[in-house]
Amino acid sequence: MSNFELLNQFIGNISYNNIPITAVKSAKMSFLDFIGVSIGGRKTMASRIALQFAQNWGRGPATIIGINGKWSIYGATWANAISACSLDFEDGHDLSGGHPASCIMPALLAVAEKEKKSGKDLLEAIIASYEISIRTAACRKHGYRFSHATGTWGSLGAAVAASKILDLKNDQLANALGIAISHSVARPQVKDFVYVPMIKECIGWASLVGISAAHLAQLGFTACTDFFEYDELFETKKLFKTLGSKYLITETYLKPYSSCRWTHAIIDATAKIVKDNILNHKDIKEIIVRSFQLTQYMSSQIPRTTETAQYSIPYCIALVILGKKVEPKEFLFKDGISKELLDISKKVRIIPDSKYENVFPSKKSASVEIVTSQRRFFCEVEQPLGSWQNPMSQKEIKDKFEMLLVDYSFKKVKEIWYLVENLEEVEDINKLTRLLRKVK
Repeated sequence: MSNFELLNQFIGNISYNNIPITAVKSAKMSFLDFIGVSIGGRKTMASRIALQFAQNWGRGPATIIGINGKWSIYGATWANAISACSLDFEDGHDLSGGHPASCIMPALLAVAEKEKKSGKDLLEAIIASYEISIRTAACRKHGYRFSHATGTWGSLGAAVAASKILDLKNDQLANALGIAISHSVARPQVKDFVYVPMIKECIGWASLVGISAAHLAQLGFTACTDFFEYDELFETKKLFKTLGSKYLITETYLKPYSSCRWTHAIIDATAKIVKDNILNHKDIKEIIVRSFQLTQYMSSQIPRTTETAQYSIPYCIALVILGKKVEPKEFLFKDGISKELLDISKKVRIIPDSKYENVFPSKKSASVEIVTSQRRFFCEVEQPLGSWQNPMSQKEIKDKFEMLLVDYSFKKVKEIWYLVENLEEVEDINKLTRLLRKVK
């Protein structure tokens, strides 16, 4: 049996009745988180531009989250994907080195809404797509893995999700996956940290590629289906080793801070120093950050855009030292950047450390040392808050969700949370998407 046939078999056989409850719970939390960040993301410039572009596809059967009316499934997929990643607040996975939800959920939701699928159907598709896409990302050969961003493997995840909803099997499913891989974007990941564009690892386009691949395969369009037979690209044994017995979706992280995940251990370490000590920011002489190699690209001391700030270690540290939360409003720059923030940012020095490089990407560890005129403060964080080893509490997850839905009525927020928490009981997903359309 070929590797594609093994994938085909797993996707076809996965059913709500044979999925572990821990995987179901993780899928619900990622879906809730996706809804939250998509709504919160509507306030960003990237999301507003994406919405304008999405309207070129015209009206249709799908919901653009946070917007009135119904739109083309392609326009909705695009707009929701861009909004979901625009705050840099969505879920992620350490093994994949990227963000499954913002690629997978928009394509999944658009197709499921059109097809009037149930909550159980959604859960099956979420879990199948997470398991395949995360494993694909993780089993890439080393050089290929670190030179390509979420969009490269995210299109495959979106195609799996859409294909599962459309009930594609055998040749159609294999072709959908082949089309998605063939048309996936090959964005060098490091470029996002150097130039920090709105493009965000090509997540929006990846979701669009995935849903298009499923529809093309359904119509009879064909592709090469032997990608996973090439050992020079993938460690195929790694891909299938625990498929069906271990569910990697349970190791998804949720973000407590609206910034790149690589800043989070640094934020946690800084927050602990601030909490445990009496610290006057005016006395700070230097802030020394030690972490893995790639963090040296995140050293912008004067961020001028939402995206630059999300990828700026100095800016995130300065927020914490001044007692501010690392949350979306601090990255929209409605009131500009204060002189205090800039002064602290300029005192940050980032030093790559082999200690942290050797455990990356499975761990995104870091240490922070704050030097004042009188003493030094030090803290090291191995696993940042939100990881499966150091998870956010249910209250923290709910507080984040409610903060992102601040423009929605309390009643509507409660209804949305309840429906997703009990998703397996929802007979038609349109019952949920109706709530996502109108703000009030």
